[in-house]
Amino acid sequence: WLAVRPWQRRPRAMADGYPPYRCPGHNQPCAVKITNNGGPNNGRPFYACSQSPKCKHWFQWADERHKQPRGRTQAVVIGSDVRLSVVRDGGQLRLKVAFEYDEGLIIFCREFRGYYKPELSAWLLPIQHKEDVERRLAQLKETGAVRSIQSEASAASTPERAAAGAAASSAPSTPQRASSVPPTPQRATPPLLRLPPTLAEGLMPHQREAVEFVVGNGLRGLVADDMGLGKTVTAIGVLAHADVWPALVLCPSSVKYNWRAELLRWLPEQLSPAKVQVVDKGEDSLSADASVVIATYDGARARAQRTGELNRFRAIVCDESHNLKSPEAQRTRALLPLVRRAVAAVLLSGTPALSRPYELWTQASAIAPTVFPPGGLEEFGNTYCGGRDDFNKFSGATNLGELEEKLRRHVMVRRTKDVMLRSLPPKIRSRVRIDGGEGGEGGEGGEG
Repeated sequence: WLAVRPWQRRPRAMADGYPPYRCPGHNQPCAVKITNNGGPNNGRPFYACSQSPKCKHWFQWADERHKQPRGRTQAVVIGSDVRLSVVRDGGQLRLKVAFEYDEGLIIFCREFRGYYKPELSAWLLPIQHKEDVERRLAQLKETGAVRSIQSEASAASTPERAAAGAAASSAPSTPQRASSVPPTPQRATPPLLRLPPTLAEGLMPHQREAVEFVVGNGLRGLVADDMGLGKTVTAIGVLAHADVWPALVLCPSSVKYNWRAELLRWLPEQLSPAKVQVVDKGEDSLSADASVVIATYDGARARAQRTGELNRFRAIVCDESHNLKSPEAQRTRALLPLVRRAVAAVLLSGTPALSRPYELWTQASAIAPTVFPPGGLEEFGNTYCGGRDDFNKFSGATNLGELEEKLRRHVMVRRTKDVMLRSLPPKIRSRVRIDGGEGGEGGEGGEG
């Protein structure tokens, strides 16, 4: 990330003295281009949104916006101004990092386990990372990714001195659309997890962090980590801590027995093989003694439409929860009420939205109904999807910064492999022998 990003490279027209400009519709940096059509405006610079020509805000003459004469040779450095200070949040000292919207710096703050504080319009990082943050920011300044660094944190060499200035530094400022972001219960101190020994010793730090997020969010959350980061174990950790049974696991047919194997592996103190039932056929009866029932989405949909026997489940896990992304689908209409009523609800998906914010609404409303009300689809679509298009669909994307802020505070935790690579263990390769049964068919060892 230390390299200058592509949109930070200065085009030729930028050297003519036109400052960086962000699209008012997407808050993304615009490119500066030069007309070359042979007409009266030939050679004239203009701003173009990365979403053009779909974006209605996409066009702006550069010289009209800034009223600066062409031919000026001053170079413009494209980068963010960063302001550092120390504040107190939730009874703990934090390093406050403030800057205008910058995707690269957001990733930078998340690498240090920071979280966004809308009341301050800034990110808060653990104070123990202060020296590392300052050193990394200095490197980014050398590359041009950061334009300037204003630090008020140097005087806070001790917690006592930092606390003295924390009150003044924490005076809230009003970010754009801040009134629409509801307050969140403070989660500065991670909740104390109640996990069996096998799971407590086996969870990796990022998995434990995800369990703490869901537990601190009222036993409800969407874990949207990249594939391979252990979402299954995270969900099992939430079930173990919640200790509300029976639990229903909805997943694709291909991973039903993998779920059974993982549950028995990580919860040997709580589950026996007889306590985990895999539903293979629609006519299979559900065991009254099972603590966990594993079924497919379509199988569960048919049961929910036919009977009310799924209403007894107090916890629910939806693996590949993007299967519930369409509000109009029969599957979503039948199963989403179960998620909303559950005491503990965990959604798992590496791709919760494949193409547009509209696909997030069902999952977000199931996890945080006070923030995304179940009857608020129109409001969600008008705010974050730009309203209905000519085909009466919510196909657009607007106010994405605010939406991401709400999701990360109230709904989901998401980490990607490129960010987590340093904290992951070395790749493990193992050879597994599968004994064949009679007639060459796979025996019990092949179910997982």
